[in-house]
Amino acid sequence: LAMLPLALSSGSGSEIWSPMGIAVIGGLIFSTIVTLVLVPVVYHMMVRKSDQRKAKLDFDFMNGIGEGNPENN
Repeated sequence: LAMLPLALSSGSGSEIWSPMGIAVIGGLIFSTIVTLVLVPVVYHMMVRKSDQRKAKLDFDFMNGIGEGNPENN
């Protein structure tokens, strides 16, 4: 919010400071979205994949499927 006057100014030197204010605002918006949306979504996908893998291993173990079963060797 403090960068808004810097980004929207039209006075002396604004041709140098305005792009920097816009870049800072854009970076803050982007990092907020990544932190609040992308990171939890990726974490959820990884946990779900891990749970699926664990469920398959548990199923194989309970049904005697896999390398540890003497009938398969």
